Amino acid sequence: MTRRRLFPLVALVALLAMVTPAAHGSPAASAGQLTTLSTTDRLADRREVAAGTRAHSIGFEDGRFYANGWHITGEMGGVWAPPLKLVDGVWFGLDGRREPPSSRWTPTPS
Repeated sequence: MTRRRLFPLVALVALLAMVTPAAHGSPAASAGQLTTLSTTDRLADRREVAAGTRAHSIGFEDGRFYANGWHITGEMGGVWAPPLKLVDGVWFGLDGRREPPSSRWTPTPS
């Protein structure tokens, strides 16, 4: 592909990457009312990942860290700072009793 044809394509892709819903003047975005998606079904079957530049957490949407993974069977969940696994699982409790699993999942923007 020649440079003459490549430049408009790159410019179009860059322009599309910068477009946000607020730029289109959507009523929800302009009013400051962003909608959130929540779910309450099958939370124990849905994986959740929180990733950063130095560590990541792999669990399930009900807040638990069940055994998951096929590469190393049952050992891929937890909190990782590659190549080290820092925490295998986390449980919260009060007065010696574990908290029940979460009943609702609402992701938040980062």
